[in-house]
Amino acid sequence: MENKNDDYADLVNHMRNGNLTVLGLLTYMEGHHEKLMQMPDSVFIKYKKYYEQIQSDQLYFEKNKKHKLSDQERGKLFEQLVGCLFFSENKFFNKAVNCRTSTNEIDLLIDWTDIAIKERIDLIYSFMGRSFLCECKNYENGVNVTYVGKFISLLRVNESKFGIIFTTSRIKGKGKWDSARGLIKKVALKEDVYIVDITWSDLTKIYNNEADIMSIIRDKYNALKNDIEYETYIKKHDLEDKFILAAKEKE
Repeated sequence: MENKNDDYADLVNHMRNGNLTVLGLLTYMEGHHEKLMQMPDSVFIKYKKYYEQIQSDQLYFEKNKKHKLSDQERGKLFEQLVGCLFFSENKFFNKAVNCRTSTNEIDLLIDWTDIAIKERIDLIYSFMGRSFLCECKNYENGVNVTYVGKFISLLRVNESKFGIIFTTSRIKGKGKWDSARGLIKKVALKEDVYIVDITWSDLTKIYNNEADIMSIIRDKYNALKNDIEYETYIKKHDLEDKFILAAKEKE
């Protein structure tokens, strides 16, 4: 224990002498862990190949109003693309593909490996839980409220508090509380279950090396959570004590 305390003391002194902050250290460590979980080059090559095949089919569809690939081929490619995102050289994730439940089918069931837990990587992303589910939806017209509802049902079956919907289009909803997008916010508010959507735009950023999957997931989770947080806006009114006192007098 003394050696560990000495190590911490040396680190504190080093940080003070170098004008380093705890916040700066935490930010650095978070970025370092995200780099550890990035795809190795061999997997990134596969990711780019799947991406380009899907993109080529999408461009063909826009021009000819029909796909050159079958629904099954497009679905398989999209699932393979998403699978690449959770493959790191340090093997922090386990994934089961097309894992069936008693009620439906899960495209990807992902949990942290023993290595990730030992290194406490999972604690950095504690909001994702011990395991989480991913659905891959390759629809031109967007993901509607029915599919989101079915995904919520799967999360309940798996007792998961976090899930990801990967889509080549979007989650439907004209406003924040409308349709599928509104359902995502309502289930987060009522049941503390969080669903983030990763769109083709996000996957393009990864393809272009402009972002990584873990930073996108974290940012989208924070955006969803902050969007539904309301307790911070509820302040004590000046008349609260008088109302409470009046209510007690009536008893």
